[in-house]
Amino acid sequence: MIIELLEYKSTATKVYFGVYALETYLNARQHRKLLETEMPEALEEERQFELGESRYRFIKGAWKVAKNIVFIQYDIYPQIWRYSSDLLVEYFNLGGAQWYTDYFIATAIFPIADAITGLPVMLYDLLVLKRYKIDCSTGCKSIRRPPQANIDLGLSTALDILPQLYLINQGIPNSYLYVWLFRLARNAIGTLLPEIITQSFLKTDLLRDEELITEIEALTKKVDFPLKKILVFQSDVQDSGTPDVYIFENFNAKSIFLSNTFIKKATKEEVCALVSRELGTRRCYYGLKKFLLNEACSLGIVYAFSNVIQNRSFYHQFGFDRMAVIFGATMFKILITPLKPVANSLFNLISRKMHLEANSFAKSHGYSEALKSGLIKSYANRMQNFNDDPLYSIYRSQSMTLAENLQSISKTE
Repeated sequence: MIIELLEYKSTATKVYFGVYALETYLNARQHRKLLETEMPEALEEERQFELGESRYRFIKGAWKVAKNIVFIQYDIYPQIWRYSSDLLVEYFNLGGAQWYTDYFIATAIFPIADAITGLPVMLYDLLVLKRYKIDCSTGCKSIRRPPQANIDLGLSTALDILPQLYLINQGIPNSYLYVWLFRLARNAIGTLLPEIITQSFLKTDLLRDEELITEIEALTKKVDFPLKKILVFQSDVQDSGTPDVYIFENFNAKSIFLSNTFIKKATKEEVCALVSRELGTRRCYYGLKKFLLNEACSLGIVYAFSNVIQNRSFYHQFGFDRMAVIFGATMFKILITPLKPVANSLFNLISRKMHLEANSFAKSHGYSEALKSGLIKSYANRMQNFNDDPLYSIYRSQSMTLAENLQSISKTE
């Protein structure tokens, strides 16, 4: 099997450097794009902030990849593990080969070491925030988020790793399938609960504009959408990721949520245009596709983990004579880290195709011009950047930029 012949450290180093080279190239493209000044005045402050952050992003990326490659290639993690184990034995009288010693090192000492080496990165983030977002007491806008994590390649120590290690120790064949089924059930619950919780705690009022209610109800009847009610929620000015229009589904009853700030700025036709676009998104079965793709990736991760954790050559490459499974699990999580943004960028392509179909759906209902003007007001309302570099945008976000949306709407006119 190929996994038994794999040079883990060498492969991980190459992957880390490859992802760093890709991200540096994309960051350079984005930095050049941010130097363009032709954009709406309302977005100028956000452009200046992102331009400042972009200058530091190159240094942060270089620091992080250098740290990760050095830690992997020169066995810093195994050395920390051994020294920590020796200290726990000497000063706390804990057995060096006991599972609880390994667990303590993995959950307490490793995170502390990562936090210390990550201090320069954190200081750069604070420097950018202080320079461009000095006073947040008056409601400053949220800082640029990291790449969105839509595909879960992470492994929970308590919920994924320890159960699988227990099943392997019991000699149960194909133990990864049981762990994956449990993870599947957990993710299904995690997909449903946030929307229910959000609906319960969101500050909402019924929409009072009778004319707008009539237009939205007429639109939903055209597409056989079982609308229950239309609600207005209080938007958070500090959260630029909150959409101005979204749909909550609860079995056969569905509700449409509208941002209070957006409906004040937009015309009725523009609101209906964005509602139509959101209805088009739901017709693409976006949530189901995302869930299935996520679970396929989860199955691949737990299968790979099951094979690596039982492979003695994996431990030998890090200088271990024994199968220190908790160390192995920790290193496995570290080695697959650079694959996460790459996997998510592939999902972003699927998501963007869905957004293109949603734009076409809204246009088919006669909302072409209203959709353009409505999107401009929506992006300005949430203070999102107007025009990211296309490749950079695909890598970091599942949603298209305003410029990409406007271009897709104009293409078929």
